[in-house]
Amino acid sequence: MPHKSTITKADVIRAGSIHNKVSKVAEALSGLDSASLGCTVSESTTIVMATKILGKIKDESQAVLDKAEELYKNRDVELINRATLRYWRIQEDTELCKISKHSVQQNFLEKTTELQKQGFSQTEIDAILTDPAPEIEALELRIKELKTEKMRVEDFLRDVPIYSPELLVGTAVEVTAEAA
Repeated sequence: MPHKSTITKADVIRAGSIHNKVSKVAEALSGLDSASLGCTVSESTTIVMATKILGKIKDESQAVLDKAEELYKNRDVELINRATLRYWRIQEDTELCKISKHSVQQNFLEKTTELQKQGFSQTEIDAILTDPAPEIEALELRIKELKTEKMRVEDFLRDVPIYSPELLVGTAVEVTAEAA
């Protein structure tokens, strides 16, 4: 696991798993006394080499974990807070769109029913009332857009410890030049 300048959440999870497993094995190997085990010189050399290899893997995984910790400590808390606020606002906006859509549908149905009770034909009703379909379609489109935006904001908020601002592209969360 070579140390990269950019890491992902998957890299951090992998490094943590590797570090835990390799540390235990390396510690166990380093505690072996080759002489008391009756190892040959070749076997002793193999144990020493394995310990060195495991130590290198452990150090590389630790470097990734250290980089992740540095990224987490230097995260843009203000951007995270704005993204969190936007996440909850998206929830509210989505509910408002759903309520508006239902209201438009109900209003049209009520007006249609009332006009029918008054004896108007469907042709006359169609001429009197404005078709709500374009407004309903616009609300459905907005709900879809909000759902997409919500997924992007969720991706950003789950991107611990990196919090890549690029994940917020296409959202209403303003990303400053220094954050990007």
